[in-house]
Amino acid sequence: TQPRPAKVSRVDITNTSATGRATPSSPRFVLPPAIGSPDLVRKSPVALSDAEQAIMNDMGPEALKNELADAMVAAFKLMEISSFLNGRECKYLEERDTAKEEAALLRQSLEQAKVNHAAYKDRYKLQAGLVTQLTEKEKEAARLVEEKAELEGRLKELSTERDTLAGKVKDLESRPCSSGTAP
Repeated sequence: TQPRPAKVSRVDITNTSATGRATPSSPRFVLPPAIGSPDLVRKSPVALSDAEQAIMNDMGPEALKNELADAMVAAFKLMEISSFLNGRECKYLEERDTAKEEAALLRQSLEQAKVNHAAYKDRYKLQAGLVTQLTEKEKEAARLVEEKAELEGRLKELSTERDTLAGKVKDLESRPCSSGTAP
């Protein structure tokens, strides 16, 4: 058996960002860093590195079959991982949608609470005005009750004085007149 050649980078020099995604304008794309960059795969030709091609050219049919089986297992593993991550992302998207719905309901509830609060403030102002009017009317009623008591006292005094004067008038009318002339 021959010793394996030294490891060679599978990626040609491309303009990659911090996310590891290469831009679609790169001239050539070498497998496998295509993960996560669908535009890159669609717009760039896919090629094996020269070292990888040399290794595959030296392989026999059985070794190529095994290499193909390993690549298929890796591809299926990649599909499983992709499916799992998509499912997880769908779960997060569902949670996001649920959170958005809850936020909308909470906004509605807040708006209703604001409307209720405004109505409560209006009722409170009205009640405060009515309480002020009631206090004024109670003071006026107390003053009128006091005035009534004074007037009733004055009425009794005047009635007593009238009765006294009526008694004096009777006395004077019942006395014989000394001058001889009737009043």
